[in-house]
Amino acid sequence: FSTFSALVADVANAMAALTEFVVVVGAACEAKWVDGDGDYYPGTIRALEGEGAEATATIWFDDEILQEKLPLELVRAKPAEADEDDDEALGAATQALLDAHLASGVENAAKEVDAAASAFDAAQARVKAEAEADDAAAAA
Repeated sequence: FSTFSALVADVANAMAALTEFVVVVGAACEAKWVDGDGDYYPGTIRALEGEGAEATATIWFDDEILQEKLPLELVRAKPAEADEDDDEALGAATQALLDAHLASGVENAAKEVDAAASAFDAAQARVKAEAEADDAAAAA
């Protein structure tokens, strides 16, 4: 399973890179108002000022309101909107990694992936059964 472990690590790193929020001008984000209700609202980073803990952003909210000098701790990545797109991207990334492993002479990578997927399914079923047993015991 060493090849599978390497493949899983590659996929995890690729997905982390895809989902990591980078604070740059033009990035889609969600942000809170400085003196607002505590909710996050969708917008786009229009400008950045300062450095470190003193850094602020200017946010153009989707409802066409501008908020200047917003502390960066009030800005976060905009959540993904379509799980189907994420699944498709993950599938494509996984397939590309499988192709790369196969092309580099790791001929059994696909078999290892299938075996690992079967082991994962079995483990997931075992965890579900244990959780159901725990729930039944707690209810009794």
